[in-house]
Amino acid sequence: MQRIETVTGLFNAGNPATNTKGTVVTADWLNGVQEEIAFAIEAAGDTLNPATSAQLARVIQSGKLAAATAAGTPDAITASFMPPITALTSGMELRVRAAAANTSAAPTFTPGGPILARTIVKTDNQPLAEGDIAGAGHWLTLQYDAPLDKWALLNPAQSDRQDDGIPLLMTIWSAIGIPEPGYLDISQDNGLLARSAFPEAWAKIQAAIAAGSTAVISESAWQNEKTANGGVCGKFSTGDGSTTFRVPLIAKRFVRATGPGLSVGTAQGDAIRNITGAFGAGGSSFGSVIANISGVFASNTLSGSTDITAYQTGTHGGADFNASLVVPTADENRPVSVAQTPMLKMYGAPIDTGQIDLAALVQSLAAKLDTSVFEAWKDDTDDLRAFAWVTFDGNGQITKSRNVASVTRQATGVFLVTFIKPATSDNYGGSAISTRGASSNNVVCFNLSSNGVTSCVLNTYGATGNNLNPPGTSLVHIRFYQ
Repeated sequence: MQRIETVTGLFNAGNPATNTKGTVVTADWLNGVQEEIAFAIEAAGDTLNPATSAQLARVIQSGKLAAATAAGTPDAITASFMPPITALTSGMELRVRAAAANTSAAPTFTPGGPILARTIVKTDNQPLAEGDIAGAGHWLTLQYDAPLDKWALLNPAQSDRQDDGIPLLMTIWSAIGIPEPGYLDISQDNGLLARSAFPEAWAKIQAAIAAGSTAVISESAWQNEKTANGGVCGKFSTGDGSTTFRVPLIAKRFVRATGPGLSVGTAQGDAIRNITGAFGAGGSSFGSVIANISGVFASNTLSGSTDITAYQTGTHGGADFNASLVVPTADENRPVSVAQTPMLKMYGAPIDTGQIDLAALVQSLAAKLDTSVFEAWKDDTDDLRAFAWVTFDGNGQITKSRNVASVTRQATGVFLVTFIKPATSDNYGGSAISTRGASSNNVVCFNLSSNGVTSCVLNTYGATGNNLNPPGTSLVHIRFYQ
C-alpha cells in the first residue's frame, strides 16, 4: 500500500479558477488499493463478488485472518496463517483450534514462517496445568507478551484462582472439620494423589520445584521424614515420579512461621525450656540434713519423718523432682490451643466454567426479574426517587409495592394506604397511572389527605374527571414523594 504521490500525500481537488490542477490518480496507486482489498478478501477464503461492497467488512468481522488450525504436537503447537506472520508485536492476538490437550506445563507455539517457538503461559506468567488446553476443538486465544517473550493463553480451561479468591495450595482452618469442595484435610494421610486429578495443583508444585523450593521432596525422603517425625511430614512429595504426588500430613501439629534455620515444611519434635531446682545438704549431731529446697524439688519424708533429716536411728529423708509443681503437665508439650482442621486448597470446584449453562442462568434471572412495574414509568425515574409506591386493584389487593404495608378500600375511589417506614413529614404528594381497559392510560396528580406520617387517605377520583378507581381487575400504580 502507498500514499498518493503528492507533496502532502493527500489528494488535491484542484481549482480551475486559479488554474490549480487536481491530483492525477495513477494506475499504480489504484492497483495498489485494489490488491490490498482483494488480497484480504481472498486470503480469508472468499471469492471476489462485484454484486456486494461488504466483503471486506465481513472478512474483518469473521476474524479468519487471525485464525488457524493447530498442527505440530499437543505440546509443540504450530499453525499457518494467511498472510504469513513474519514478525511479532506486543499485544498481537491469534486464535488457534487445538488438536489435542496439552500434557506439559510449558507447551510452545509458533505461528510459522521465521517465528521461533515461544512458551505458552497463563496471563499471570504462571505455567499451564495439564489440560488447560482442553483438547480437540478448543479454540485458543493467544496473545503475544513482548516483555515476557511468551504467548499468554487468555482462555485456559482452568484457572489457578477461583471463586473464593484463595490461591491453590494455601491452607485454611475449618471450625467444623468438614472439607469444603476443592480442599483436602491434611490432618490425615491422603495417600498418593493422581497428578491428572489435580492438574493445577501439580502445576504449582512443578513451579515450586523449578524455583528451588525445599517444600517438595522425593517420595522416599517423604516417608523417611514421616517416620522420623512420629507420623508427620510437612512437605510435598513427587510420588512415583511420573503420575502421582503427595501432600503434607500435619496431624496434631502446630504451625509456625519460617525463619533462619527453619525452612518451609520442616517438622520439629516437641521440646520445652529447661526446668531447674536446687537443694542443699548439711551435717548435724543427728546426721545429714537436706535443706534450702527450691524449684521442682519437694521434701520426701520416709518412715514417718516430718523433716528431711537422716537420723542416726536409720530413718532417712529425700527430695522428689516434680515439674507439675511449677507448670501444667500432660502427655505432650503444647501451648494453649483450640483444635481445628487444616484444609489445603487443591482446585476451584465451586466455579467450573464447563458446567455453568450461562444461557439458562440468564433465563433464570430474567424470570425472577419482574420489570412490569417500570413499563408504565420507563420514561422517568420517579419510582426510584419516591419514598413509597404501590400497585393495587379496585379492592385494594396489592400486586407489588415498596414501603407499603397495606391498601384498604374505604369507598369508591377512596383508599387508605399504610406505610411500613413512616414519611419524614406529612408534606407529601403523589401521582398515579391507571390501566382502565386496553385503550388508554390516565395519569393524574392529586393531594393526599394526611393521617400523620404513617398512612394517608387518597381519593383517586380526580377533579378533572379522570376516575382512577380501577374497575374489575384493572390496576392503579401510585407513588408518593416528599
